[in-house]
Amino acid sequence: MHKAFYDLRASGLIDKLPRLIAVQAESSDAIHHFIQTGHYRNAEEPHTIADSISVAAPSNAIMARQAVLESGGFSLTVSDEEILAGQKKLAETTGIFAEPAAAAAAAGMLKLKGDARIDPQARIVLLITGHGLKDPGASLGRLQLPQAVEPDLGQVEALLNGE
Repeated sequence: MHKAFYDLRASGLIDKLPRLIAVQAESSDAIHHFIQTGHYRNAEEPHTIADSISVAAPSNAIMARQAVLESGGFSLTVSDEEILAGQKKLAETTGIFAEPAAAAAAAGMLKLKGDARIDPQARIVLLITGHGLKDPGASLGRLQLPQAVEPDLGQVEALLNGE
């Protein structure tokens, strides 16, 4: 993503690079640790509901660290519970059903609410690249299915009106 933003700026389509914030699952925190300390180490026990980001040794850790730091950004970790809460909030407020790995971005945003490093007036963009049906296992047991109604306009209107 950093290269794409760099190319957009070089072509004059944007004026400045966005600040990148890396969000990782607590147990798969190799890049976060590298950003924070400057010393790389593999994640010790990468077990998380966010399967797509559950890795001990992520590829391109050096490039990821460089991109985050060059952008003036930082990193943080989120728990599985925070990821599920982010997934739920994203679905409720935007209609986007993200896989847990993608919902980590929403979890990070929620965790940073009120954080002094984030300007309350800042425009925040979450890059949600994985659909919830890619990895539905962690979510299905927690979802409340909507009430079924017959294909009748009156019944649909009654349901929408809370009747």
